[in-house]
Amino acid sequence: MQYLEEVTDAAEINDIVALFSDSVFAAVELTRIQRIHNPVLSRRFEQTAGYFPEPNIRRKFHGSVDPMSIIANGFHLPTLQRGMFGPGIYFASDPEKSRHFALGNQLLLCRVALGRPLVVSGADEALNRTALFSR
Repeated sequence: MQYLEEVTDAAEINDIVALFSDSVFAAVELTRIQRIHNPVLSRRFEQTAGYFPEPNIRRKFHGSVDPMSIIANGFHLPTLQRGMFGPGIYFASDPEKSRHFALGNQLLLCRVALGRPLVVSGADEALNRTALFSR
């Protein structure tokens, strides 16, 4: 199944380009913007976002060495990863942060249901599901 389609609407392109304007990517020319259309993942997102009284949906960047797997199958919580804030799927407001984890310069711009975020001031590798829900 084909999940990618070219974005051709000028307003949508300008909206996405604006997200890069405050980063080191400001001087970079975007060569292609594609929209992901995966009905199964869209349905799963809407169901998951519905669990939150206020889903707090934001657009965030994600860098991956295997973006096509995410596009086809969605995100899966890693079992062995140890990140700065414990095991998890990491997103960033700044594309430069996500680019460090990306294959080439391919970034995913995702709708993320933040739910009730926990604001932290520094790294905490001990964060896990139990620690998060106890706060």
